[in-house]
Amino acid sequence: MICLWECFFYKYLGIYCPGCGGTRMVKALFRLDFYQAFRYNPFIFCCLIFCIIYLVINIILKLLGKKLIIPKERDFIIFTILIISYFLIRNIPLFDFLIPTEV
Repeated sequence: MICLWECFFYKYLGIYCPGCGGTRMVKALFRLDFYQAFRYNPFIFCCLIFCIIYLVINIILKLLGKKLIIPKERDFIIFTILIISYFLIRNIPLFDFLIPTEV
């Protein structure tokens, strides 16, 4: 597989970043292969689902003339903590199922 860029963390440190497998996940989504997309990067896959739900809810609220849901600062802090946690957990051998993989 030809890759236009390589992950700095994996190339130089030998560890997987929270985004490793993200490009392959997007390619799998374009093929409508949701299972494989989840296997490439479950964190980004779940975040994508939540973003789609958030957008749909806000579109409906906008059409109904109601107040939109706007993320607060604490939401970004929680998201940052989740990203860092995923980064750490993904590189523990006990959780090797989180490594981007082929089915």
